[in-house]
Amino acid sequence: MRWMRTLLIFCILLVQLTSASALELLCTDDVCVIPTVSTQGEPVYGIVSPVGYHDVDMIEQAPRLDTLDGKVIALVGGSFMASTTMPVLKECILAEYPTATVYLPEEIGNAGPFAVGGTTQKTRAFQKKLQELGVDVVIAGNCGCGLCTMKETGSAIAAEYIGIPSVCIGAPSFIAQIHSTGVNRGVPVLRSAEYPGAFASHTEAELEVNTRQVVWPQVKAALLTPITAEEVALYANAGELPYDQIIFDGTFDEVQEFCLANGWTDGLPIIPPTQEKVEEYLRYCVNNAGDLVGTIPPPTAEPMPIPSLQMPLWQASPRSSCPSAWPLPSAWRTASGGVRWLPPTAGRPTPG
Repeated sequence: MRWMRTLLIFCILLVQLTSASALELLCTDDVCVIPTVSTQGEPVYGIVSPVGYHDVDMIEQAPRLDTLDGKVIALVGGSFMASTTMPVLKECILAEYPTATVYLPEEIGNAGPFAVGGTTQKTRAFQKKLQELGVDVVIAGNCGCGLCTMKETGSAIAAEYIGIPSVCIGAPSFIAQIHSTGVNRGVPVLRSAEYPGAFASHTEAELEVNTRQVVWPQVKAALLTPITAEEVALYANAGELPYDQIIFDGTFDEVQEFCLANGWTDGLPIIPPTQEKVEEYLRYCVNNAGDLVGTIPPPTAEPMPIPSLQMPLWQASPRSSCPSAWPLPSAWRTASGGVRWLPPTAGRPTPG
């Protein structure tokens, strides 16, 4: 039986590798490997975030629904056996709510990872399509690895930002990441439905049974149960991310757009800050990546905290400065937190 499971996983990888989409992740149980090139032959980069935990303005989420009767429901995503589970979910929905309209993932597309400081062109196009189709509900999945979770939650978060209730389906190991990703992007409660096990380790028959008996009741409850103050409080501190978590993967141009949307670059091209490149700088640091290194007080605003060493380190990496020289700018960053800044004389604040 073990050889049959190995063969099944190999076939899954082969299907994903030959996918017609611009970029697909190669995934097995709980692990995704970023391809080195896209299907168009362009290099692909997995980048880390410049911040660990930071304050984000929370949106006011739309009320959950009273019923799914007559509603337009979008099943979105495509990761981890979604080609099996999503059609089963559609059957479950229509069996209980025959007046509903249900779109499958290939009819909707996805938003990609959601940017904190703005939206990418892909996210805006996805939101526009939801509005044009009059979508009332988004069900995203399947979150079966770290990178897939960033992608699938992106669609749910994009929906919440335009007032559409959503729920994300995930394997047990990634439920916490679903909630933390939501909070880190301004959604107080990004609800989840937990699949009982690793998607890729189950047969098609097991996937179908678990979707009907375990996942569907959770999805229905997540969409029809009002969000409570206790639930908001439960996830309020869930937004902390490890410094080395890959939050986005894409081509050079896609990385530029994503970083610009987040306000992490001034518009000039940057070298993608991959995990390997940031780790190279960390070898020359006496601090840990999450250490608070100081604050920068602008002349006309409240002091701006540098939330961790990760931010200035991340900024050095894209600009391709010498890693061994990193302690010098790091020390300047720390020291500048205690400097009194005078009003700008030539368009820039100067230390005094």
